[in-house]
Amino acid sequence: ATAALMSDFYRELGRGKGRLAALRSARLKLLRGRLRPQADEAKRELGLSPSGKTARPPTDWRHPYYWAAFVLSGDWRPLAVND
Repeated sequence: ATAALMSDFYRELGRGKGRLAALRSARLKLLRGRLRPQADEAKRELGLSPSGKTARPPTDWRHPYYWAAFVLSGDWRPLAVND
């Protein structure tokens, strides 16, 4: 769950979202069961189909135990991209 949460958090940061918005988005996706296990994400990136049993995250990930401890501290603004 942590790997899925952090991967989505950094993906959202890369899309230009602010740090708080990126974390909120990733946490909501876990809560709603929309994040997939990392093994399936890697398979998709390689053009392979995900395995049937792990294509959906365990319902356990929806529990706050897996995402509520992640909080943002410090600067909440979007990251500055230097060209």
